Amino acid sequence: MSWLAITLQVAGKQQFGALPLRSSVDLTTCPTYDVEKALTAGQKASFLTMDVKGAFNAVLPGRLVRRLREQGWPDYLVR
Repeated sequence: MSWLAITLQVAGKQQFGALPLRSSVDLTTCPTYDVEKALTAGQKASFLTMDVKGAFNAVLPGRLVRRLREQGWPDYLVR
């Protein structure tokens, strides 16, 4: 399916998951570049992220909670 999506050019430019030569690292590089470009130009930049089901399946919950608290995140967000 991945091969067909690329061959038929039906995969969007912002589709990174489950495609050869595209990864989640590529996905995070795009907004990072856009934000850095805006800041360099003296503009303001906003960045909104959303948790998608399954995105954090490999994260150990206790470690994540500890990390967030160490970083000073408000308790209501940590919960």
